[in-house]
Amino acid sequence: MINKKYLKNKKNIIKYSYKVTKSMEMISILKLKNLENKLLINNFYNKFFIKLLNNINFNQYNNFYIRNNTNLNKILFILIFTDQGLCGNLNSNLFNKFVFFIKKNKLINKKIYLILLGKTSSFYIKNFIKLNLDLVFIKKKLFINNLLKNNNILYKLVKKVFKIYNLNLDMKIYIFFNLFKNNNIIIKIYKLLPIKNFDEYIINKNYIYNNNSYLINNKIFLKYIDSVVYNSLLNNLVSENFSRILVMKNASKNSENLYNKLNLMYNKLRQFNITNELIELVSSLNTL
Repeated sequence: MINKKYLKNKKNIIKYSYKVTKSMEMISILKLKNLENKLLINNFYNKFFIKLLNNINFNQYNNFYIRNNTNLNKILFILIFTDQGLCGNLNSNLFNKFVFFIKKNKLINKKIYLILLGKTSSFYIKNFIKLNLDLVFIKKKLFINNLLKNNNILYKLVKKVFKIYNLNLDMKIYIFFNLFKNNNIIIKIYKLLPIKNFDEYIINKNYIYNNNSYLINNKIFLKYIDSVVYNSLLNNLVSENFSRILVMKNASKNSENLYNKLNLMYNKLRQFNITNELIELVSSLNTL
């Protein structure tokens, strides 16, 4: 039979769990607000940069920017996972989307390069190997918080991507990340390279500039990659915190419901013990 001491200890554990999940929920809400402000600013920068690229005459540099999509036999995937857990099915959905993309586009026989970002990406390495693809792991684990806080780490990653793309003329690059949109989280697949003209951002193409391919390729183009990767990291972090808010909110609600049930059981048991004691007292008095 369940005794009062057991129920009391159980109540205290559930109460402590409720406080932890509620605190994590509030922390995630504060982080989400700060990240949304950063993302809003970075979106303006990103759109401006795309406008800049589209207003440059690509014809002189089309060998680098715009390649023949029919003969691209190598693919680099940048998959952005999370640094921490407790955020629902965010990472597993990203991996499943990657597998679906591979099968849908019939990329089984292609040479696939992988850059896995986020601490939790290490848990999925075995799953990648089980796919029996021609895989090359370039980076297996880079902390997202380190990439966002330290510009040098992010710049080295971007330079690495730029160098691989520059050396492989038959390559295209995709970024997979979680996108928070209309109170929902979706998996966004962004084709980073080769780029296409974003007609909605084009203003005019009457710029006069020197024929300096080094400046275009190694400065402006590098900044474009940096802005897109940084934007993807921010979007993924926003999605992570939003998902964690939902998970912690459900955990807090479940803890509260469980605590109320245990409290009701505890009160019933206490009342039952009091009633038994009264019955024993009355019965002892009657025997006198």
